[in-house]
Amino acid sequence: FTIIDCYLKDGEDASCRKDYILKEIKRIRDVKTITRFISTHPHNDHFLGIEDLDKQAKIINFYAVANELPENPADVSQTKYIELRDNENFPIKQGITRKWINEGDDVRGGSGIRFLWPDITNKEYLEALKKVKEGTNQNDISCVFTYNVGKAKYMWMGDMETDMQNVFFESEKDRLHSVEVLFHPHHGRKSSAPPKALLEKLDPKIIVIGNAPADDLNYDDPDKTITQNKAGDIVFVNEENIIHIYTQ
Repeated sequence: FTIIDCYLKDGEDASCRKDYILKEIKRIRDVKTITRFISTHPHNDHFLGIEDLDKQAKIINFYAVANELPENPADVSQTKYIELRDNENFPIKQGITRKWINEGDDVRGGSGIRFLWPDITNKEYLEALKKVKEGTNQNDISCVFTYNVGKAKYMWMGDMETDMQNVFFESEKDRLHSVEVLFHPHHGRKSSAPPKALLEKLDPKIIVIGNAPADDLNYDDPDKTITQNKAGDIVFVNEENIIHIYTQ
């Protein structure tokens, strides 16, 4: 069972789903043997409430890029993130392998997750890491990974901005392949619109645009787009070579 980022918020508005999500995670955990948490990058809106998640489902399989994000005493979620990063982390970098995230054995197969980025020797990436140490630019140390479920391939890029996507593409273009579903970086914002060459290489059948103010969004090809502002929760059910998509 793989959890990718979290935003567990208390309150009254529609984005406050903490109790519902924790209840759903507990339901799934009751029937799953292994649980892992992948942090795409260390920004509050991608780890808010991780301390509550850790209480509900003890996080022992934690994956995040190695970084030196400093403490923020006013942010309990950041404190928990740093604790996990420093004590439980299996650092994400290009090509890492581990049971059972992408390697199988006689007991079970790998889950189909493949990390494509970061290349921790890349000059631009190392410059972004320096800024994170100062408490800024967390978006551009986002990891990139794919998740194969049957014949379907899904891709996450965190909140990576367009310029860093160009760096990623120029470095990895000869090793990239098409995907069925792309989660648009940075919730679908224009500032993170995928470069044309990258989008052509990935050739996604569906692009998921996350929750963000409508004026900020890059809608791209409307025939391929699902926008969470309108769709709400999305469930993908994979059956052989078909993906069934259900929206709220």
